[in-house]
Amino acid sequence: MKRVYILVEGPSDAAFLRRILPVEVLGTAELVTAGGSTGIPSLARSVLVRRKSPVAIVMDSDSIDPEVIEERQQSTEEIIRAADASIPVKVFCAIPEIEAWFFVSRATLERVVGQVVSEEEVLFGKRDPKGMLQRLAERSGRSWDINRAIGQLDASDVEQIREIPEVEELTEFLLQVQENSHDVVEFRRRAESPS
Repeated sequence: MKRVYILVEGPSDAAFLRRILPVEVLGTAELVTAGGSTGIPSLARSVLVRRKSPVAIVMDSDSIDPEVIEERQQSTEEIIRAADASIPVKVFCAIPEIEAWFFVSRATLERVVGQVVSEEEVLFGKRDPKGMLQRLAERSGRSWDINRAIGQLDASDVEQIREIPEVEELTEFLLQVQENSHDVVEFRRRAESPS
């Protein structure tokens, strides 16, 4: 039985998280696609009510403004928690979108796009990751393929991405709810066993 649900906008986001999250986190987590950011609050509320399980939401911030990002996280969490405030819920925003994680280092970006990139392209890509990735792919005569890029990440890239603040926080949250869930299960087991 899964102990925590991770809701994401789409299938490529789920594939990215499967690639970068530690195995011990994924073992008791279920990744669920919401079909876009607008469907996340409703789906999360349904999971809370029906499954009574913790929920982590990973969505694009669609902004680099810290105030806008914080407001989006808080308002989304409040809407979801209204369904059941007793179950842990946390929203994590990829800033400005999950594709920005490919810009964690110049070496990572060069590996996934298959060409040398300038420092300026790395910096611009942190503001408009999808646009820059598409431009870099077109420069090589092809279109951007996030799934191919995810497959090209090596162990060093994965470790660097895991150090991005929102990824670190997500991992910590997932480990914490799993630990708390284990404690509850163990307490129930002990309470139900004959002395």
